[in-house]
Amino acid sequence: MLTTGELKDHIEATETDQVVTFVAYTGAEWTKNGLAQFYRDMEPLCAILPQLRLYPSHDEFMAVNLKFPDIAAMDRIAKAAPPLYAYRQQTCFGIGKCTLDTPRGNKSVIKRNFSDASNHVKVMQGPTGDQLKLACFAGERVKSRQTEPEDDEPSARWFHMEYVPTFKTVGEYRVHLCGDNVVSIGISKFVKDKLEVRSVSDDDFAWFSKSQEEQQKKRQELCDFSRYQRTQLLAQPNARKAFESLRVGVRIDIGVSEESPEGRFFGLELTRRWNANQMPAFVLPDPYTEASLKYGRVLAMELAGRQ
Repeated sequence: MLTTGELKDHIEATETDQVVTFVAYTGAEWTKNGLAQFYRDMEPLCAILPQLRLYPSHDEFMAVNLKFPDIAAMDRIAKAAPPLYAYRQQTCFGIGKCTLDTPRGNKSVIKRNFSDASNHVKVMQGPTGDQLKLACFAGERVKSRQTEPEDDEPSARWFHMEYVPTFKTVGEYRVHLCGDNVVSIGISKFVKDKLEVRSVSDDDFAWFSKSQEEQQKKRQELCDFSRYQRTQLLAQPNARKAFESLRVGVRIDIGVSEESPEGRFFGLELTRRWNANQMPAFVLPDPYTEASLKYGRVLAMELAGRQ
């Protein structure tokens, strides 16, 4: 319909004030560079038809794939946050002089933007060939080094982050927000190289305290931290471009700094609702549609109120 002009004719025939094309992005359904090409193909149509809107926008789609806008925003938020929310995993964006304060020989995590889930995440320790993927350098360097372009995505860039041991021992909390409401909380952890996901329980806060009452308080702190992150992200200068869909909902993946009463939560990754695995069979009651229904209602209200 797009290439033949039928889509343009169909939209004009509807005679409505607003037409929204919802772009579901889960990766597997799109061929290589297919979604990026779709946005490029739709741009002329959006220019011709002012009532046509793509959701999410191309700007937010690019921000998600770049990853840097999300990480940089969470860095800024942590710097201005109260002490309880101020812990932050260190990141070096792989540009210029290395900013990662990791002693030589210690573990670090290397990641790539424009990535395919965990396929572009590696834990490295000491000098490895993976370091050649990074364009940053330690100490003084007269001439910068150019990295080899990636075969599947020439514009992709590798960066690295501080390794936090609780990734392996505690796992990641997956907090689903619809607006400011927590819809579900899952926890995931690799067990024998297999990712296991389930609904969170009080026992998942035993690293903080053996008291069930204190565990429940820590769980509430996790919810409060998630809401704080979303509120602060929507207050960022680039929120309209990079975080617009957070108005409707988001999944925030959250880690913990250490297994002790001093352990604090920190944001690991933002996964937008339009490309987030809701993990319904693991965290929601049968028929597993609760999150989708809530999200759909809020999305409809958001789109109807923003012409």
